[in-house]
Amino acid sequence: MYGIFTNSQLLVTVFVLNVFFAAVYGAVTANKKIIFTQGGPAILTLFSLIIPLF
Repeated sequence: MYGIFTNSQLLVTVFVLNVFFAAVYGAVTANKKIIFTQGGPAILTLFSLIIPLF
């Protein structure tokens, strides 16, 4: 929620990448479904952050 109150796209991107890499680590070490349940929303958020740049 910190990213909502700051106007820093870089900070939000770093937080979302952290969630994505945690999902990848969880998928490798525990359960493959984690990449979809936790990483899916993170990937969609990254796309929504990147699309306005084009």
